[in-house]
Amino acid sequence: MKKSILVSLAACFLTLTFVGWTGKITSAFAATQEKRTVTIVDEKGKYVEVPCPVERIVVIPSGLAKIVYALGAEDRIVGVGQNCTFPPALEDKQCIGSWAKPNIELLLQQKPDIVIADGHLKNRDQIEKTGIPVIILSAYSTEKYLSALKILGLILNKEERANELARLIEDYRKIIKARTKKLKPEEKPSVFYEWYKPYFSSSALSTSHENIIIAGGINIAAGEPVRNPLVNAEWILKRNPQIIIRSLYFKGTYPPSDAEKKLKKMRDEITHRPGLSEVDAVKNGKVYIFNSALTSELGSIVGIAYFAKWFHPELFEDIDPESVHKELFQKFYGIELEGTWVYPSSE
Repeated sequence: MKKSILVSLAACFLTLTFVGWTGKITSAFAATQEKRTVTIVDEKGKYVEVPCPVERIVVIPSGLAKIVYALGAEDRIVGVGQNCTFPPALEDKQCIGSWAKPNIELLLQQKPDIVIADGHLKNRDQIEKTGIPVIILSAYSTEKYLSALKILGLILNKEERANELARLIEDYRKIIKARTKKLKPEEKPSVFYEWYKPYFSSSALSTSHENIIIAGGINIAAGEPVRNPLVNAEWILKRNPQIIIRSLYFKGTYPPSDAEKKLKKMRDEITHRPGLSEVDAVKNGKVYIFNSALTSELGSIVGIAYFAKWFHPELFEDIDPESVHKELFQKFYGIELEGTWVYPSSE
């Protein structure tokens, strides 16, 4: 469903549309164009009026802080949540506490024009009673990321930068989708996706399922009735997946110095589980472990690129996921990619 963005300038009205976004934005500009009010419907379905220009921002979740940084508005950030450690410059910002219940007194001391949070925020009403607008967004999937990117690009007057980043992400998605769309069902590998703990998977109700489909795989847990089914070795053996992919969480965005060791350890644990030795994925060495940051926020397109490469190496010989990752880091964070993000790193 498409929603409209209504922008008024004096007595003139112009209607725009954000494709794939479920919110609404209305901008009323003063005749000088120096001041405006942007009204959005955020992820909670709440209308939020934002006086612009926005010069002082408290952004609580790390994923949304990274978007503000990528848009080139990092100098306007005056407060962040406790998990905002990347890019490294965010560590120098005032920490206002947890993303669920930030310290209101400390937050108010930063005199923000706006507070950007996600659905975990518990004391939204308390903040709004002080007159500070609060916007609830999220960036855990590619679609949510692109929506947040466009909204923040508008209210921060960074639309050109937001469009540039959105185009780069969408261009890679289009390439991957176009190639995998032509595949017949029998040409798509069956995939078991695991995260968080052993045998914990994701059904068709999850974002992970969508990533597997885009990359040209078949999720063997797709038909399970819950979002995250807990299965067992017998269940996996019966379905005999051709590929196993496992997400591993690391605190912070940069992998630790021993990331490769930890990724390898996880792979060894999976391949030596009782009952899995006869699974095709294990027998053929098609077990891949990756940093969970590659399936959320800016990294989500990188994760999909890795999936596509693992599922169909012959179709994606010309795409190097690590190069895509480096390009994003250099262009939008201004830093070099470091550390080990996947294991094994190459075929």
